[in-house]
Amino acid sequence: MNETLIDIERFSTMDVPEQERFNFWSDGGHCTYSLENHAGVSFDWNYAGATVGSLSVGEHTWLHGMHRPAFTATRDSARIRKDGLDVYQLTFHLSGELSLQSAAGSGLKQADELYLLDSSQPFDARIVAGDMLWLAIPRTDLPSEVEKLHGRSLVTGTGRLLADHIRSLVRNLPLLTTAEIPDVAQATMRLVNACVSTTPAALIEARQEIGTLLRQRVQCYIDAHLSSSELAPGRICKEIGISRAKLYQLFEHTGGIMRQIQRKRLERVRAILANPDRSRESIASIAERHGFVDVKYFNRVFKAAFGHTPGETLEAQFDRENGWTTRG
Repeated sequence: MNETLIDIERFSTMDVPEQERFNFWSDGGHCTYSLENHAGVSFDWNYAGATVGSLSVGEHTWLHGMHRPAFTATRDSARIRKDGLDVYQLTFHLSGELSLQSAAGSGLKQADELYLLDSSQPFDARIVAGDMLWLAIPRTDLPSEVEKLHGRSLVTGTGRLLADHIRSLVRNLPLLTTAEIPDVAQATMRLVNACVSTTPAALIEARQEIGTLLRQRVQCYIDAHLSSSELAPGRICKEIGISRAKLYQLFEHTGGIMRQIQRKRLERVRAILANPDRSRESIASIAERHGFVDVKYFNRVFKAAFGHTPGETLEAQFDRENGWTTRG
């Protein structure tokens, strides 16, 4: 059966003459924009976005690295009446920065800091160009009290998980099929509700999605710290912000968190040994760097995991480098 991929809308300011690029970009927005400085570069920005059920999600990508122009964005009552946009938008910046002034006060939004804007309420912002991701939700899909969060940052643990989910959703848009949209939209809305609501019911409803994202966050932390001697349950709990009981629960179906760490470390060591461009570091040294101080134990668990010893992995790589199919 053929699967139909969702439609992704794309545009780039690179498609218009250089002097028209800022106006081309700003004409598609829902604010009044004014360029403060151009930082010595043309306004080169890409956009990609898609509709996922009743939701919209997308990204803006700045194309000039550290050369970042600054501009202002104002959404006032006249603009609100004119376009009639009626959504909540959850946004966070991967680079650049945004200073926001709204009814909630004023302040600088840091990188990866998820915040909420209500399109029916005014705000002023000063933006230094950079990459940003966003998720727009119709007002009718969320409880009315969400309007009180206008301009506020969602800095709870659930807020960080929702930002992770938005990041993953944007990254996987090109692979998303129309058949998957209902389930993806439902999972996303459960996370949004858990993030903007403090009711136990919202958290219970989003339990499965929260568990999946927590496992992904832990696994990313493990991958980034495989050679750290401090990689242990206590450290993971502190960095991720969860209890030991929750950590153990998340990985009980895989044999436990320590088994997960050991498996990841073994896979990393095997990849190093099988890499033809690796340094000539000894097996014992590589193993020790990844938490295996007992070489005999390391050899035993390595063979149990992969069916051959670390030395045999090296021999097989040596054979490949020399074009041999068998050892003699």
